[in-house]
Amino acid sequence: MTASVNPPFPRTSHYSPLLHNAMLSIGLGFSDDPNLRHPLTRKKFADQAKSFIDEEGMNPSVATVQALAHLAAYHSLGAEHNLGWLYIGMSLRCAMARESLPEELR
Repeated sequence: MTASVNPPFPRTSHYSPLLHNAMLSIGLGFSDDPNLRHPLTRKKFADQAKSFIDEEGMNPSVATVQALAHLAAYHSLGAEHNLGWLYIGMSLRCAMARESLPEELR
């Protein structure tokens, strides 16, 4: 985890900075600390996750699919349902693109 969130942001097929930040954007909502639970704090992590979409979208992995699904949940939980549907659609499309790749490129 530490290696994935420090530059130069190495990626594995199951963990990435996009996924890390997307998980934090949801998980911090359950924190006992009101500063961490605050919507603006959570939004910073969601925005940071989104900054990695273009890079990871060029070669999606399982982590990319999961991260986009987490961003969909983040927006849906915040009553931003249209954005939630947008991100779940992106997640499903990445999953389909990944399945169409030859085994050696996955």
